[in-house]
Amino acid sequence: MIKKVSINNLAVFQGFDWDKEVVDEQGTVCAFRAINVIYGRNYSGKTSLSRILRAMETGELSDKYQNPSFSVTFADGSMSDHNSLISHGKKIRVFNEDFVRDNLRFTINPDESIEPFAILGDDNNKIEKEIEAIESELGSKESGKETGLYAQQTTTKTKFNKASQERKKAIDALEKQLSDKATGRKIGIKYKPERFGDQNYNIQKLRTDIETVLDANYRPPNDKQLAQCEKLITEKNLQPIPPFRRPSLNIASLADKAEVLVTKKISESNKIEELIKDAVMNRWVNDGRIHHKGKRTNCAFCGNPISEDRWSKLEMHFDEESEKLEKDIVSLIAQIDAEKNSVTSALSINNALFYSSFHGRLDELTGR
Repeated sequence: MIKKVSINNLAVFQGFDWDKEVVDEQGTVCAFRAINVIYGRNYSGKTSLSRILRAMETGELSDKYQNPSFSVTFADGSMSDHNSLISHGKKIRVFNEDFVRDNLRFTINPDESIEPFAILGDDNNKIEKEIEAIESELGSKESGKETGLYAQQTTTKTKFNKASQERKKAIDALEKQLSDKATGRKIGIKYKPERFGDQNYNIQKLRTDIETVLDANYRPPNDKQLAQCEKLITEKNLQPIPPFRRPSLNIASLADKAEVLVTKKISESNKIEELIKDAVMNRWVNDGRIHHKGKRTNCAFCGNPISEDRWSKLEMHFDEESEKLEKDIVSLIAQIDAEKNSVTSALSINNALFYSSFHGRLDELTGR
């Protein structure tokens, strides 16, 4: 790019030093920029300046200028002057009245021809072929008759528009589903507080819940936990748990009665010695006596007849005193069993009195 022009002698320019003439208000030297506008009255030197630049394009300067002297400085620091018009190696193009006169003479004289000023070389031919290839690839963009890339573009736009419409429909359908699930009268969470517990539920809360369950760290409840939650939801309010009442026990009294019975002595006269020494045998014989008396004359075990003498000895062995002691022992055992049952029932826990969330802990306490 041209940076500045100094003209020592050319037409109206005499001793024009750029560094002294072209400065701003602070005295700083100004330079040409990418786009520059030069204006002035007629014969102020505008054409002369353009001819200096055109001479650097064509390598020739009109011979009407006597002893021309000028220099042009480029942005890279190189220079060109009246003695080296085209040695600068830069591409310069000037369209001024000299260009028109030299190349477009028909504008002045209709009988004149146009002087060619641009020549298509090999590079230009290559570029032209590339342009043709690109145009062929692009195809026609006539509406309804597109070909090539224009046809692909039309098809792609159609597909895009269709996909956009389907996407919008899907988004609208999803939004409706979310809205219905959050606040719909029929299935909305908002209108099922007995199950979900939030009468102020809305679609934003639903979105938050969805983000929660989609989080990588979220762990869904297992079947057991779900069943427990379902059970809790359907549970009704329970009555207050009745206070624990300590059972009234008669352990001391029963111990005294047991001591009396186990230490009580009975007469050993007329007793069968073998049965006195073997309590199990004694029990077995007494049970057999009860099953045979008044029912059988022969022994059901061995088949032999039971003599009157044998019956007499058995009756004396199992006399009224022995039977009374046995009855008292049986009665005391029944009382002890009843006492044990009262203790067991007093310490039992009825799970039905508690909410299901506590049943597991209750089972641990009771050893179930």
